[in-house]
Amino acid sequence: MSDRPDISVIVPTRNRSNAIANLLESLAECAPDSISWEVVVVDNGSSDDTPDVCQRAVTLLPSGVMKCVREPAPGLHAGRHRGALEASSDVLVFVDDDVRTTSSWLPALHNAFLDPDVELATGPCLPHYEVDPPAWVESTWSHRSGEGKWCGYLSLLDFGDTPREIDPTFVWGLNFAIRREAFQRLRGFHPDALPWELRRYRGDGETGLSLKARAAGAQAWYCPDALVYHCVPASRVTVEYFMRRSYLQGISDSFSDIRAMARQAESDGRSQRHATRWPLRRLLDSGRRVERHSHDARLRAELKIAHDQGYLFHLTAVVADSALLAWVLREDFMDGEWPGLSRPE
Repeated sequence: MSDRPDISVIVPTRNRSNAIANLLESLAECAPDSISWEVVVVDNGSSDDTPDVCQRAVTLLPSGVMKCVREPAPGLHAGRHRGALEASSDVLVFVDDDVRTTSSWLPALHNAFLDPDVELATGPCLPHYEVDPPAWVESTWSHRSGEGKWCGYLSLLDFGDTPREIDPTFVWGLNFAIRREAFQRLRGFHPDALPWELRRYRGDGETGLSLKARAAGAQAWYCPDALVYHCVPASRVTVEYFMRRSYLQGISDSFSDIRAMARQAESDGRSQRHATRWPLRRLLDSGRRVERHSHDARLRAELKIAHDQGYLFHLTAVVADSALLAWVLREDFMDGEWPGLSRPE
């Protein structure tokens, strides 16, 4: 019988000691007896008391379940990749440090992967609001008949009570389970959650991996019992936060579009420098659409403008910097190296 755990829970964190303390407490309260599991906490360059919090949490969890490692390279992707290297199991479960788990969460994900055809899995990501959200937040949820609803601004998702196959792009990073073999074959995550001053190097995070999973025909499964609660502080139910989130999403969408256009240019036998032309046309067309629909709700229009500002920031930076273009077009980001930067020690 193998000594390897059934599931590895990987938690990157940076300077959010209160959040990681709450998550580890919820894991201790919800520890499943039916499966073997481990927790790998990756300190992604914290300067607060995160190391002390993690050391104290070791005593809350069953012996040998938890270990803490440090990854100084910036970015959520660097923390996730380090966690995958340190993990022992064949099923990797990535969670954000600001979620609270439930007792059915890990068993539900474990059961999903008993089907050998399932390569990715997730479950509901419901809000745990610090304060009652303003009424306008409800208008930012998307609804699709036969699927459910989601709010990308707050990483919330609810596809109901029925297990079923879903588009891999709905497996989001706060509750992201994947077979190790698929993770390695799809070459991991793209850059994400970088410090503000490094935002030009931001990518499309787990979406990049999910898009490759979709293209490869990978099966993703929604498990209603794989429930986590996403803690939403008062600072995140403000127009200012939604604007910032839209701006960063614009950067991510520029990254995705440039990579898609580069693949098309390559198949057509053209230079990769053509990769920025179609995204620029798309941005210009998008701007005209906003002008034509100026009667739309003010918030929606403001969020669209913030998105396009982020998109334009990234696109113009890539046009002006061949090293940045090379970074965007890298095959993968597994090695933690940086273009034109010294890797932090």
